[in-house]
Amino acid sequence: MVHLKRGARMVHNFLTDKQISEIEERLKSMQKLMMIDVDTLIKEVRAYRELLKEYQYEKEKAELRKELGLPEVDDDVLKNYDDILTPKDIQKILGISLNHAYELIHSGQFQVIKIGQRYRILKSVFVEWLKGQ
Repeated sequence: MVHLKRGARMVHNFLTDKQISEIEERLKSMQKLMMIDVDTLIKEVRAYRELLKEYQYEKEKAELRKELGLPEVDDDVLKNYDDILTPKDIQKILGISLNHAYELIHSGQFQVIKIGQRYRILKSVFVEWLKGQ
């Protein structure tokens, strides 16, 4: 709408029905695009939140391992052991006493197989426990 000075004739520029419809369609298209963008951003924020939780968990786990004096164990160390570990293997891997290894085995923190008086631990189960999974 155009306003002219006082005393001048007022002139109105009205949009046609077709122009209004075109504007309305463009606005709807923009709204859809914006909603897609917002949904994408929300998903990204959720993904970042999960990554942050994982990072914090790993950090806490590393701090706990440090407090307990447990060494970081990498895959190169573990590849030298059979698929089934013994308490002595646990002792060597973690660098702890044999008594401490047995305490760990009896703690219930990971699945242990008892055959007669002997204890065996699947390496895959032990690795999952080590990695905190």
